[in-house]
Amino acid sequence: MTWSEDEYVRNLRDARRDYAWLMRRYGGRTWQEADAEAREAYPYESSDRPFRGIEF
Repeated sequence: MTWSEDEYVRNLRDARRDYAWLMRRYGGRTWQEADAEAREAYPYESSDRPFRGIEF
C-alpha cells in the first residue's frame, strides 16, 4: 500500500493518540509519560523506508 504523506501522518497521529490514551487509562502513566512512550512505539518513518506504516 502506498500512502500519501498526509495519510501517513494522520494515521501515525491517530495511532499515537490511541496508544497514549490506553497507557494513561490502563497503564497509570502521566500524560507526558504516555506521549513519550507513544512516540517511541510509533516513530516517524521516512517515505523511502520499505513497508512504511505497517503496524501489528
